[in-house]
Amino acid sequence: MSCPICCCPWCKETENEETKHKDVSYQKVATVDLVIPEYQKVPLDKVFEFKQPQCPMPVHPQLIDQFIVTQQPTSSSSSSFTCDAEEDTDDDGEPKVHFSLYYDIQRCALTVHLMSGTNLPAKDRSGTSDPFVILFLVPNKEQIFESKIHKKTLEPYFNEVFEFTGLLPNEIRRQTLVLRVLDKDAFSSSDDMGAVVLPLEEADLYGVKVSAKLVEESSILKSDTRGDILMSLMYNPTLNTISGIILKATNLQKMDISGSADPYVKIYLYYKGNRESKWKSSIKKKTLVPIYNENFQFDVTDMDIHFVRLELHVMDYDLLGRNDLMGIVQLGEGSDHPTGRVHWLEMFATPRHPVSRWHTLEMPSSSGTLKRLKSGGK
Repeated sequence: MSCPICCCPWCKETENEETKHKDVSYQKVATVDLVIPEYQKVPLDKVFEFKQPQCPMPVHPQLIDQFIVTQQPTSSSSSSFTCDAEEDTDDDGEPKVHFSLYYDIQRCALTVHLMSGTNLPAKDRSGTSDPFVILFLVPNKEQIFESKIHKKTLEPYFNEVFEFTGLLPNEIRRQTLVLRVLDKDAFSSSDDMGAVVLPLEEADLYGVKVSAKLVEESSILKSDTRGDILMSLMYNPTLNTISGIILKATNLQKMDISGSADPYVKIYLYYKGNRESKWKSSIKKKTLVPIYNENFQFDVTDMDIHFVRLELHVMDYDLLGRNDLMGIVQLGEGSDHPTGRVHWLEMFATPRHPVSRWHTLEMPSSSGTLKRLKSGGK
């Protein structure tokens, strides 16, 4: 029978308490001194004390060890942007806006940290201004943000963060960030103080501070572009069809006295230089950002696809006169349009799958083509 205390087989119940376990030897274990660390008591207000980081935006994890800073432009360069991780100590008296960008590729979000403005122009009689900033992207002008108004200052400290969502990695570099600086007027419309127009194609998107000079927004946006249109294309080799969707347009030019337009879209299919068929969308009244979501389809049976091209015309409808051409996009293998040829080749590289892309509207180079397009009727 085993021992009722330790259940060992060699202990017997007949043994008394004095002789029990006398053959069991014990080994002393070395003592370990436990050191209890001392914690310094910190006041509660110090725990939540915010310290401004040296780099205001988070740096990409892969760039922590090798912080990348965009090179400073040379003196002969006409660029109005200065990118630096340090503070901008070069005060040349020019009106500037200081901000940084960070693109999260997993969340498809662009974060803009609006820091401050310096040397802003005075718009009030008192020699000051009430500046605020409007932020948006073109051509994807869907999200528009507005900062807080800072009263009676030419050196506003904004320290505000704005986030543009839904920007896929293949679209972010085709966007242009616009920061419009305005002076708030309580009794009339806000005065324009200048703008920053930054193409993201050449921007650092990993937290580097940007100091940008204010320029006239109209001199960059309105004269160099006639608007942008988003469309999708799909080629079906089984049915011998080219189909697509006209999704929307943005940043179109003003065509009416009211400062608006009545845009619609016409698509022509050309084969070996001859017009074979056409398609027309509905007219969107009094808007510069029309949304269509309309489908089109062309039959290319018995056609050599290498000699097929599409021409997309955005027209302004006029009830009393002739319709005006707002811009065109040429799509085909031999297209001179910056994105027209790329979109066309992407369509054939992925048959039976729609491919979407933004296109910037252009005007035809020859006057003969312009005359023919305008006389095409409504």
